[in-house]
Amino acid sequence: MTFQWPSRILKRTASTPGGNVLLRLAEERGRIAEMRRLILAGQKPVITFSGELAEDLGLEAARHHGLRQLAGEVTAFMVESELGAVRSSGSRVILDDPVFTSGTPFKLPDQARDAPAPERMATELLVRHLTDDRLSELARIIRREQTRRTDP
Repeated sequence: MTFQWPSRILKRTASTPGGNVLLRLAEERGRIAEMRRLILAGQKPVITFSGELAEDLGLEAARHHGLRQLAGEVTAFMVESELGAVRSSGSRVILDDPVFTSGTPFKLPDQARDAPAPERMATELLVRHLTDDRLSELARIIRREQTRRTDP
């Protein structure tokens, strides 16, 4: 699977040791399905990267603070954009993982009790992943439409 990574993730990937390995792992076939399985099991989806990062980079390099933060950002982008998952709370402790000590739990739309309406959630996900230029263009389009609706 190939993602349209936001520029902020691409920039951090280029400047983070092991970032290119992380993105390669993120795009492997079956990664989203594994993250979905982890979410349904009540686990943090970021742990899907643990073993392979440690194997490819070595445990010390895989535990690099910047790489772990980037892995969290990559995971959030993937599960939000592909699965419509929502963050269910702030970061929580992860026990017994060789790389990650904490991670953000997610819920799938049908798991969340107070989940926003699907249309609102889709709109929020779309807007969250727009580039700054695309977001500015969308704001101009909305202003024009609001003006059209209020002016006779």
